[in-house]
Amino acid sequence: MKKILLSFTIIFSTMFTSVSFAEWTKVFKNGSGVEFFVDFDTIRYNDEFVYSWQLVNYLEPLEKERIDFWNVPFDPLSWKTYYKYDCKSFGLQDLSHTFYQLPYGEGVGITIPINSKNWDYPQPGSRHINIMKSICK
Repeated sequence: MKKILLSFTIIFSTMFTSVSFAEWTKVFKNGSGVEFFVDFDTIRYNDEFVYSWQLVNYLEPLEKERIDFWNVPFDPLSWKTYYKYDCKSFGLQDLSHTFYQLPYGEGVGITIPINSKNWDYPQPGSRHINIMKSICK
C-alpha cells in the first residue's frame, strides 16, 4: 500500500510541478482565519468543464480526526486541491489533494488522487459557488 501511495505521489508531483510556482489569489477567508486561494493562471477550460487549482491555508494544523480518511501521516497546515467544475449545474469533483506540513503549500507534499466520480453540489453562497462564479465563463 505504501508503495502504491508513493508511486501516486511521484506521478502527481511530476504532472503538476507548475503548481509549486503558482500565482495564488486569495478569494475567501472564513471566520476562523482559514484562507482560500485560486491560481487563475492555471485554469483550464474545455467544452464541458473547467479545471482549477485551489489552496487552503490553516492557522493551526488540521486535527488528525479531520484527515484520517486521507491517511496523511502528519497534521497539515495547508493543502492544494485540483477541481473539475461543471459550470452549467454548479457541480464539482475533487481530482486530487496534496497535503503540506507548512503554510501556503510549501515544503514536501503528499498527493492523494481521488478515485470518486461523484459530483458535489455546494450550497448557495459557499466559497465554491463564489469561486465558480468567478471562473465560469
